[in-house]
Amino acid sequence: MKRTRCNRAPAGVLLLNKLNNPFNFGIGEKIKILLNTNGVFTTKELALNSEYYGSVTAGDVDNDGDLDLFITTNQSINKFMINDGKANFTYDKELYPNTLYNKGFFASELYDMDNDGYLDLVTAGH
Repeated sequence: MKRTRCNRAPAGVLLLNKLNNPFNFGIGEKIKILLNTNGVFTTKELALNSEYYGSVTAGDVDNDGDLDLFITTNQSINKFMINDGKANFTYDKELYPNTLYNKGFFASELYDMDNDGYLDLVTAGH
C-alpha cells in the first residue's frame, strides 16, 4: 500500500497517461480507494481488471453495516463489490441481473426507492 499526504493539486494540473496523452488511456485504469487514517491516505487497489469505469456509488447493499460499492463500466459487466467491513472488497456476480450484462451505464446511485429498508439501484447511460 502506498501512503500519500492529502495536498491540493495546483490549478490547471492535467492528468496524463504514460504516453502524455490526456484523451487516449489505452485499456483503462484500475480502481483505487484512498483510505483516510488521521489525514494520511493509503492507496488500495480493487482486485478488478483495468477498464473504462464510469462511476462508483457506495451504500450498504447487503445490510451488514458497512459500505459496499457498485461500479459501472462500458467494457464488461457492471459490478457489485461487497465489503467485509475492513475495506476488503469482493466481486459478487450473483447480485447484478444478467439481463443487464454488457449495457453501457455510466452513472449510478443507490437509494431506498420503495422504503423497504433495502437499497435500490438507479443507473443511466446512453
